Amino acid sequence: MAQAWQAQRQPEVLALEAGLFEQRPNGRIEHGLAVDTVDGQLAPRRIFRLTSAGRKALRDWLSRPVSHGREIRLEFMAKLFFARREGSEWVNQLIARQREECAGWREKLLVQAAASPGRGSFEWLVYQFRVRQVESMLDWLDQCAVAQPEPGAKGGRDGP
Repeated sequence: MAQAWQAQRQPEVLALEAGLFEQRPNGRIEHGLAVDTVDGQLAPRRIFRLTSAGRKALRDWLSRPVSHGREIRLEFMAKLFFARREGSEWVNQLIARQREECAGWREKLLVQAAASPGRGSFEWLVYQFRVRQVESMLDWLDQCAVAQPEPGAKGGRDGP
């Protein structure tokens, strides 16, 4: 996964540490989610490949929206990157589920803003700021929906 991220020159756009992809690789091997091989003799490195169980776990992760706005910036973007590699059906499902989640956040914030001390209070202003953040996320998700998946995407044969 980290190699795919690096190969697409994504670190120039969004810096993610390799650890995001490689946390506890031995645990993933023990659970049958990945297999590893050693490549090279002078500077050997371990290469991890997903098993069919690992691929299923990845697809399960891709099918779930993030649950907090702060996770859009890193986790959702990583999900979007890999969903685009799976094909447009995966992208559409991920975006639809995330839009639904964001819409719920927005509604909750509007209720909280309405229950605040009143228009112009500091609390109300904070809620308005947070509402606008979520609305911006929804607008951005609309842009993601119309963007085409990466060239060479698999086409989502198995669907989300």
